[in-house]
Amino acid sequence: MTALVLAGGSASVNNLFVALSLRQPKTIDAVTPKAPPNKAWVAIKILNVGENDKILVVDAANGEGASASTEHIVGVIPAAGLRERLAKYFVRDRNRLPMSNGFVVDPETEYAFVIRRTRPQGTTFVTENFDLTGRALIYISPIDPTTKQPVDPNDPKKADGGLVSVSELTPPPRRYSFAKGAVIDFRVTLPG
Repeated sequence: MTALVLAGGSASVNNLFVALSLRQPKTIDAVTPKAPPNKAWVAIKILNVGENDKILVVDAANGEGASASTEHIVGVIPAAGLRERLAKYFVRDRNRLPMSNGFVVDPETEYAFVIRRTRPQGTTFVTENFDLTGRALIYISPIDPTTKQPVDPNDPKKADGGLVSVSELTPPPRRYSFAKGAVIDFRVTLPG
């Protein structure tokens, strides 16, 4: 009997444990992670990141309710070659935020994700802003009422911790809301 069970491999051992009620049968639905029913999952993969680049992804929509002008996303189908499709099962993707699953978003809320790339240029650093289409966004510095000088977006003393809001970017980043239960992976290629 032992030889027959072992000859069947791990599948026969699993079937034996299920038949003896020592293990619960696993279905595809139980094994596959899903977004909460009234929420959505969003992940952002950033391509063309330089060796010394620092990337920060922020939601610049400030939690506004979804409006009629917001793009309501149900899904994104990425183009991927065989190598990339196989690699995702064996290697964690360091350029994906988060590296697995997605972060939970509310379908009733509007999101405008901004990618901030800081890279060395000579002896200084340059910060660039992009939306999820890879389109460059220009920072319009607000004026500090006390000093009457433009506010540096990298200043840690800035009231919002150095983050940029939609009103400070032109053109404004695209805004999105997500269908309930959607699992969305954005792929953003930054310019070199």
